Amino acid sequence: MYLDWMGDYENVVEAMAGFGNVYSQVQNRAFFHVPFTDKKLSPLEMQIIEYLLKDESTHKNMTEVAEKLSISQSYFSKKIKQLADAGFIERYHLNGNRKNIIIKVSDFGKKFYKAYIESEHIKPWKRVFEKLDGLDSDTIQIFADVLNGFTRDVESALEFGRCEDTQLIKIE
Repeated sequence: MYLDWMGDYENVVEAMAGFGNVYSQVQNRAFFHVPFTDKKLSPLEMQIIEYLLKDESTHKNMTEVAEKLSISQSYFSKKIKQLADAGFIERYHLNGNRKNIIIKVSDFGKKFYKAYIESEHIKPWKRVFEKLDGLDSDTIQIFADVLNGFTRDVESALEFGRCEDTQLIKIE
């Protein structure tokens, strides 16, 4: 009775919640490694590098990348500093505009990523792609749109929750 609101989609809700739960546990754990270095990256850091590699010819500033990846500005800045300090990315600014920081993957970061995609770490993605191979491109786009829409809805709900008046209640 309580879960009737899910209708025929209870399995989808369970699957999305399960993925979210697992991802929240591992997103910041650095366990992606490659043979030529002792440095490791977390799934979130790898996602940042992948997004930056997507179209290297464009100058992506930190604000737009953080928004695209649905990461808060402050947390994203912290991650970029860590990635830059470890040699995975480089930070730039345009002449005449020191405010907007442009980020690019370093040669070391590209070498790491190339070794990563040749490793065992991408097996889970390959299994996902095998399942999606049976779908036509329109259905795959609908699936991506559903996930993106859900992400935006959750972000909106979080923003709404931050805007509400909060009151401190003393715990006795």
